[in-house]
Amino acid sequence: RYNRSNSFDEWSYLYVGIAAVVPYVLLPVLFPCQADSKIPFWNRFWVKGLAWIVIFSYIGNYIFTWYFYKLLKAKYTFPSHRLNDVPIPCYLLTVAYFAFYHALTNITIRRIMTARGVSKMSSLMQSVVFWVVILILSYITAFMETKTIEGFPYYTQEDHERMLLIGSVVYSTYFIPSFPLFYWMDENEHECCSFGSACLSSFGGCMMTTMMLDHWRLFIGDIISFGSASSGLPWLG
Repeated sequence: RYNRSNSFDEWSYLYVGIAAVVPYVLLPVLFPCQADSKIPFWNRFWVKGLAWIVIFSYIGNYIFTWYFYKLLKAKYTFPSHRLNDVPIPCYLLTVAYFAFYHALTNITIRRIMTARGVSKMSSLMQSVVFWVVILILSYITAFMETKTIEGFPYYTQEDHERMLLIGSVVYSTYFIPSFPLFYWMDENEHECCSFGSACLSSFGGCMMTTMMLDHWRLFIGDIISFGSASSGLPWLG
C-alpha cells in the first residue's frame, strides 16, 4: 500500500513538524481574544501555556524517549536530523500534540470538577475524584496515541500488544504530573502564576515523570522480559 511518508526525507519530516507548531504561535498573535488585550504579553495564558508545553516536550524527547527505547523497545526509523538520537521533528510534533491534549483535558477536568454533584462533595472526596480523573485521562491519552501511531511504519515495537496495554501505562507517567500542573496554572483567576512560575512548574513536572520512569526501570524493567534494566540512566549512554 502506498504511503506518502515513504517519499519523505529528513527535511520533509522537519517541515511537517514546523507546520504543526506554527499555528500555536501565530493564531493567538494574529487573532488575540478580548481577554488577552487587557493582560501583559508574558502573563497571557497561551504564552505561559505554550512555554510550559515547550519545556515539557523538549525534556520529554531529550530524556524520556530513551526510556521508550530501553523499556518499551521502541524505535524511530524514519530519516531525520537528530538530537540525542531522537528525531528533531518529534520535538516539534510533541509540542503540537501535547498542547492539544492539555487544552482538551483542562476543559474535561473543569467540567467534571465544577459539576453540581462533585462541587457539593467534601474537599477530601473532591480530591479523590480529581485524581481518579487524572489517572483515567492519563491512561486514555497514552493508550489512544499508542494505538494511532501504529499506522506509522517508521515507529517500531517488539511486541505491539504489550506496547499497547503495558506501554501505555509507562507513557501515562508523562501525563500524571503534567495534566494537574497544567490545569492548576491559571485555574484560580485570583492566583494566576507568572511566566517564570509556569516554566518552573514544567521543570517540576519533568522531574516527577523522570522519577516515575526511572523507578519503573529499576523495579520492573522492560516490557518484554520484565527484568531489571541495565544499571545507569538510559539517556547517559
